[in-house]
Amino acid sequence: MANHVQVVAPEGQEYWIEIAKHIEQVAASSAQQQQQYHSNSSGMSFTTGLLLGQLSVVLLVIVCFKYLLLEDVRYGRKPRSFSNRGVSIPAPPTKPSLPSTTTILNKTFYDIYDHTPESLDWMTVLMAQAIAQYRDDSKVNNRLIKALAEALNGGVRPDWV
Repeated sequence: MANHVQVVAPEGQEYWIEIAKHIEQVAASSAQQQQQYHSNSSGMSFTTGLLLGQLSVVLLVIVCFKYLLLEDVRYGRKPRSFSNRGVSIPAPPTKPSLPSTTTILNKTFYDIYDHTPESLDWMTVLMAQAIAQYRDDSKVNNRLIKALAEALNGGVRPDWV
């Protein structure tokens, strides 16, 4: 009688249920439902989804990098007509000045003498200095664009350029 269980219904009737048959029925219906679920799925595996997600993030970073750092400012300006103006003498070129270390430290609210040693405030200062250097390089004769083109192309220009 170990395979049988006595169940009392709400009406007071007693039933004997064979456990092994009941377990087999539940397992069969569960397997059938699982089979239907897998046959209705789209077929895309976890690895495929992971790779597509990584690819989309890489493409997003490339697009942001291209439009934020490599965009030529000449395309945004409209050409001007100088036909009505007299001859003007261009201003002498001035060397762009980098923000001083004190200016960067003040803008990033970084206190050299009173900061916790485990903080990442130094990372903010380092990034601010790098951005200031990139801005300075981009102002001087498109040095940043030339350096990136040299690094990415290896000195060889593509045929379509």
